Parts: sequence; structure tokens; C-alpha cells
Amino acid sequence: MSEIILYYGRETCARVTMTALEQIGLTFDAKSLDLAKGEHRSSVYAAINPNQEVPALVMEGRVFTQNAAILHYLGTRYPAAGLLPKPDLAVGANEPLEHLIWCSSTLHILRRQVLNPPRFTVGDIDDVRAKGLEGWSKVLPRIEQRLSAGPWWYGDTWSIVDVYVNWSLSGLMADWLDLAQRPALLAHQNRLYKHPACIRALAREQEGQNGCTTT
Repeated sequence: MSEIILYYGRETCARVTMTALEQIGLTFDAKSLDLAKGEHRSSVYAAINPNQEVPALVMEGRVFTQNAAILHYLGTRYPAAGLLPKPDLAVGANEPLEHLIWCSSTLHILRRQVLNPPRFTVGDIDDVRAKGLEGWSKVLPRIEQRLSAGPWWYGDTWSIVDVYVNWSLSGLMADWLDLAQRPALLAHQNRLYKHPACIRALAREQEGQNGCTTT
């Protein structure tokens, strides 16, 4: 088997991919990039991932990019790992992919608007952040309602979607959204942080880069 390498940045969405690899049980090399120092913009990394973003997963002689696409590939490539639920009467065949794309195209962008508003404007960042918080006010009740109905996003079944949703709300984002006042979300996080693959991924992430959070 060819070498597996995950390029990641601390506290970025690459944590979700790292958790997926841990859940599958693959042996891989995790290489951290200090985003605060612009290591993801180097010519060396651009040769690996022209998008100059994380994560990038080198696997099976290819480079996989875009978190939702990576996670969907891993979920279908290794179904026994349970990254995504099996389609049944409760879960539509395309639903897990829809949720992964929703995490990457909606939750991830809203997180970015709040925590890194200069990426969206050359003007007033307060307006960008306010718009991001407005977006959260619309999606957070949906998340809270769903996680109040069962321990995981898909009821009794853990999935990588749980990790992606939680990452979107984690770190400084939790303070902006005052998650301390949202018991269902805190209970979900506590369950998640006791999950073996999540524990291993968080520990690995902390072993890596000491740069600042960049989302």
C-alpha cells in the first residue's frame, strides 16, 4: 500500500478528516502546516494542493482535496468503519452526502465569517461578522433540535457528520454562539470527545502545529 499523508492545520476542518482516518484505523502520517505563517501558500505545498488549503490527503497515489469530498470517499471506500450511515427508511441514499456538503458550504462559511471576517471584505469586518452571526441564528435551532432528539446526528448511530457539525461550533465559535446555554449541543460535544477516534485525532492535532487558528 502506498504511503498515506494528511496535511492539516491546527483547529481547521482537517480535524474531521483526521478523525475519519483514525476511525478507519489507517496508518498515516499527519503533517501540520502553520497557517499563521502562510506555510499553506508555499510553492512546495502548492505543488501538492494547488488550492493551497487544508486538508489534503495523499492516498492511493492520488491527492484528495475538499473536506466533504474526502469524507464521502472515505465513507464509501471503507463502509465497515461506519463513517456514514447505511441508507434505510430513516436515512435517504443521498442524505449523508447532502449533510457533508451542507457542513462545508454553509456551517464552515458561517464559522469563517465570524472568526475570520477579513477573508470576505476589504471594508468593515463588523458587518461581515454580524451577517455570519445572523446566519447562525437561522441554522443553530435546526442543529439543536436534531441533537435533542437523539445522541447523534443520525439518532443512535455515530457518524463523521457529528464530527463536522461539532467542529463548526468548536473553539472560539462556541463563545460567539454562547453554547454554554445550549445543553443539547454541550451534551453532544461531551459524548463526541469521549469517542475513541475523536480522542486520538485531537491528541494528534495537539502534537502538531503551534500556529494560530485559521479557518
